[in-house]
Amino acid sequence: MPERLREPLSTNALNHDRDWLAARQMATLGGGNHFIELQRDPSGGLWLTVHVGSRGIGAAIVGHHVRAAGDQSRTRKLPFLNAGSAEGQAFLRDVDWALAYAAENRRQILDCMHRVIAERVRQNMEFADSFDVAHNTITREVHDGRELFIHRKGAMRASLGARGIIPGSMATAAI
Repeated sequence: MPERLREPLSTNALNHDRDWLAARQMATLGGGNHFIELQRDPSGGLWLTVHVGSRGIGAAIVGHHVRAAGDQSRTRKLPFLNAGSAEGQAFLRDVDWALAYAAENRRQILDCMHRVIAERVRQNMEFADSFDVAHNTITREVHDGRELFIHRKGAMRASLGARGIIPGSMATAAI
């Protein structure tokens, strides 16, 4: 387990959730539209796609901080946290932890799938290329000269030259 995942979260309740959920759910897909897909690209290359995130611990982290934001922003319709406040900083650290957990989750699933496929085809296989793209993130970005927090849920940044995979659904292939 990477050292980052041994760091404590912002509250004892979240640390309890981490201890309960994170170890049990590491290297698992879960439900919803999470999947493992194996397919050929137009040039004949074989791609293994793992579409999964931080599992239950990510939802626990978000739920905790949404409740905290609601307590602080009762006069507004949408809850918010000031990024410069202690609560806002705790949220950003916890989200970074969840992103690291999700990346490790995908890595462990890929390692397992690599072993299974190599065993089935009875050949030693190597990944020729790989990349990891989180599709539920909060990042600081500069747009039109302003530093902003950008939340992407079910989406990835589409910068010029950036690589990515657009997953299908359980009934359609990725592109």
